[in-house]
Amino acid sequence: MKHRKALLSVLLLFGVLAILVLTTLEPISSEHHKAYSHQSLPIKNAINFNLGGGQRYFDMLNRDGENLLIFWGSWCPHCESLLNQIVKADDYETIAKNLFTVSEDTLISDVENHRGEFPIYLDQDKSVYNAYGLEHVPTVLVIDGQGRVIGSSEGEQASLDLIKEYVSNNS
Repeated sequence: MKHRKALLSVLLLFGVLAILVLTTLEPISSEHHKAYSHQSLPIKNAINFNLGGGQRYFDMLNRDGENLLIFWGSWCPHCESLLNQIVKADDYETIAKNLFTVSEDTLISDVENHRGEFPIYLDQDKSVYNAYGLEHVPTVLVIDGQGRVIGSSEGEQASLDLIKEYVSNNS
């Protein structure tokens, strides 16, 4: 009888310890992404905005990987420089694979220079920009497949640095 109680006590103790260990460990899966070192904005979750034609931004997300969302304007020299550096980058294929951009221009002709280089959503009324609470362009967000913002930056150099980190994590 004493042996049964001792055995049950040991099994119970191991069970409790196993539960504690499993609940404190960070999950390891393809759906879990470590936060980036660049986190300049307080945005925690991406916004699923309407793209028209029954399609929404989350329809464009790579659910098994990381995604880049860039806010920019053709009138912004830092934005143009950033986009030109992206297009000319040796790692352009890695960047472009899950890239989506939101232009703060008002006319389609304003973004004509970048037609075919990457997807562009024309945010003519700045509703998406305002929904994110943004104040500057360029702004870059790294978004995981579940719509969580895991990296963010504003400005040309910080955005380039974040994109380099993205390439490093996704090559």
